[in-house]
Amino acid sequence: MIDCNGKDNIPAFQKMLNAFAMPYRVIHDLDTSNPAAFAVNARIQAALPPGAANTVHTIAPEDLEGLLGLVATKKHGKVYGAVRRVEELHAQNLVPAGLTQALNMTFFGQLHEPGA
Repeated sequence: MIDCNGKDNIPAFQKMLNAFAMPYRVIHDLDTSNPAAFAVNARIQAALPPGAANTVHTIAPEDLEGLLGLVATKKHGKVYGAVRRVEELHAQNLVPAGLTQALNMTFFGQLHEPGA
């Protein structure tokens, strides 16, 4: 897993992975309320080489923070805050289906866990 430090940087990572013919999956926020995000989303999709191993999955309708009900602080950052929030939701058996789907796409390349 690579934290690209923002979706604008994803195409650069894709270019490098493509150059080495390394299969990958991209998970990013859809960001429907941000008009500038549509162009970045299109660049990410356009950089994806053909092949079943290479996929893009978006967290919709907006972003990971909205999905988790997360307010990231500058003190700990988005990644730390997300991990802590997922731990809280898991302890309460309240993990959102959208997060489960994103994780399944990350690890299995499909929305549902194989054999589940």
